Formats: sequence, structure tokens, C-alpha cells
Amino acid sequence: DNAIYLAMLLRTQDPGGDSLHLLASCYFQSGAAQQAYHILEPSTQSASRFLFARCCLALGKFHEGGVALENSGLLDTDRTGAVACLFAQLCIKSGRKQDAIVNFRKSLELNPFLWVAYQGLCAAGEDASASQYFDTSVA
Repeated sequence: DNAIYLAMLLRTQDPGGDSLHLLASCYFQSGAAQQAYHILEPSTQSASRFLFARCCLALGKFHEGGVALENSGLLDTDRTGAVACLFAQLCIKSGRKQDAIVNFRKSLELNPFLWVAYQGLCAAGEDASASQYFDTSVA
């Protein structure tokens, strides 16, 4: 509650995109995804589109979240695997299994520590051997 209050105060002093993103982040982290969704809906900033897609996932607006990521250009510049993983989660929920599999694989190639991507591959019924993504030589 304090973080939301302070972010609201900052927003009145500096109505730019950074304060908007901070306020939406505070709402999202406090479990108020609906408020964050409405704040971020008009934003075009990359970080805001990613958080907007996370809100969509939390609210069951899977198609909308996927479209937001596709239109943001973030999938093309993803260097950590987080965007591909989020996109894959949205795809699997909206019935786009093949797109989900491709993006779960991409996210693991970029970051093999994204366990949720590996779980997603397995849940999608893919034969995802752990040795493909993880160093299994350590005993």
C-alpha cells in the first residue's frame, strides 16, 4: 500500500512513462493486476508492454497479451528468454500449442535456468530431455 501511494504521488509530479510503469508495477506486485492492466493498456513502452502481457496472463486475457508482445517488437530483441517464455505461456493458454513449443524452446536456448519454460515444454507433451538444456554431467 505504501509503494502504491508513493508511486501515485510520483505520478502526479512526473506523469511520464517511467512513473506510469512504476505505478503499474506496484499494483501488479500487490495482486491488483486489473488496475495495472488499465494503467498500461495505452502505453507503448517496451517494459510496459511486457508487464501488460503479464497482466493479461494473470487476468485470462491470453490472446490480448500475445498480440501485445507480438506488436511490441520485444520477441525480436529478447536476450534473456523471459519474453519468449511469457509469450509461450500465453500461446499455450490460447490454444496455440506449436507457437508455445517454439517459444519455450527459444527461451531455454537463451536461458536454461527458466525452469517454467522446461515445465511448459513437458506439459505440452514434448519429449524434452533434460540433457538438451541442462548440464547433467555434474553428479
